[in-house]
Amino acid sequence: MSLIIHQSVDTAENLHRVILILGGVLLAGCCICLAALSPRLGVNQPKNQIVIIGAVGLMAAAGGAYVIMAIAARRATFSRGMCGWILGIGLVMRLVMLPSTPILEDDQFRYLWDGAVVSRGINPYRYAPLEAVTTHSDQIPQELKNLAISSGDVIHRINYPWLRTVYPPVAQAAFAAAHLLAPWSLTAWRLLLAAFDLATLWLVWRLGLPFAAVVIYWLNPLLVKEIYNSAHLDMLLLPFLVGAARAVYRERLIAATAALGIAAGIKLWPALLLPVVWRRLSQKPGALVGSLSITALLAVIFAGPMIWAGFDRSSGLVAYGRHWEMNNALYLVIQWIAVKGIQIFTASAGVEALAPRAVFALLVVATAIWAAADRHADIAGRFLLVAAVLFLLSPTQFPWYYVWLIPFLAWRPNKALILYSALLPIYYLRPVLEHVGRTRFFDEVLVWVEHGPVILLLVYQWVQSAFRPRQGGP
Repeated sequence: MSLIIHQSVDTAENLHRVILILGGVLLAGCCICLAALSPRLGVNQPKNQIVIIGAVGLMAAAGGAYVIMAIAARRATFSRGMCGWILGIGLVMRLVMLPSTPILEDDQFRYLWDGAVVSRGINPYRYAPLEAVTTHSDQIPQELKNLAISSGDVIHRINYPWLRTVYPPVAQAAFAAAHLLAPWSLTAWRLLLAAFDLATLWLVWRLGLPFAAVVIYWLNPLLVKEIYNSAHLDMLLLPFLVGAARAVYRERLIAATAALGIAAGIKLWPALLLPVVWRRLSQKPGALVGSLSITALLAVIFAGPMIWAGFDRSSGLVAYGRHWEMNNALYLVIQWIAVKGIQIFTASAGVEALAPRAVFALLVVATAIWAAADRHADIAGRFLLVAAVLFLLSPTQFPWYYVWLIPFLAWRPNKALILYSALLPIYYLRPVLEHVGRTRFFDEVLVWVEHGPVILLLVYQWVQSAFRPRQGGP
């Protein structure tokens, strides 16, 4: 019997090894093919619908392979050679995507412009890019006009150029750092993101988790596409988020507060995680006052330039908060319920427009408060919960926002959320449907193909845990 069990274990182990080897080959191959296709998928290139569908297929195939590898990794044992294989495949994925053309994305032009503006000491929240090329008023600094001239085609390829920037000050500092490294260089910006990626990998490694955590983080193809190809700034968040959680585990709660405060200077949402840290300080009034003081100080420093510039219709933050909606599923349900409820009491169009966002905000804040209720709860699990609820309910479920979850999925794996890596590439089919006038089909139907399986699996997991028999006798 022991021989049969031993043979069964060896067979399973060999299967896991084969999955990790073949899956790695598929991941690297998909990235190589995507990089080769990318020059035909730039936003300024004529759109070939077949090429877009092919690229989405490659991304989905890579995501599917990754999901299987993530499951296998949790059951595998890792030799030194297998660890080297995993690290090598992740490195190849990144290297082949580093020089590629951003696929169906143009946010990088705003980053390059903002970095140039900040590097000249100009408040980036004060002027919209369009003003630098269309306004002849003396109120526009000549240096800003000169920047527009020196930028080449960057200034003309910024999306929503009539809006002032939405990105908070720490992100602006990163843009400026990349500009100082090499002006107007997407490669310099990508290399800076790569540094933050490696810092996150190091932090995940230092957590002392099984090597499967490294597999889940390092091999995620959606992260590689959204950071190394599309160059989205969201990578800047990750070392601060992981560092904050790690600091909480080590009882360095002031450091955790500072890390989350800096993260909120990149994207505002990490401020939602601060109550989880403050709850841990509820019996340490001196440390709590220090933590709150640091938060207040960072808030003043970071909010100052934005408040000084004002919030009118040209404010990117105002426009994003009031109007942006894309690729959402559960928000459609929130929107329908909120609008129907409001219509019972008023027919005001303004109230109807804001009500769904108010409900969304209340649900997310309530989740953050609930996550902070138990000061002994698992910090990584609570951080993942807040980030996941924010993503799932958001009016804008862009694939690059999913990057926020990946280090915490390495820490606390969840099959439903890991499945998103194979489904979120569906978002890039929207230009195909837009080409044939079927965007409504994408916005109201196809988004459920993208998000529905994850939502159903999450519900199943919740029901299963709710009805799981309790340990012990009656």
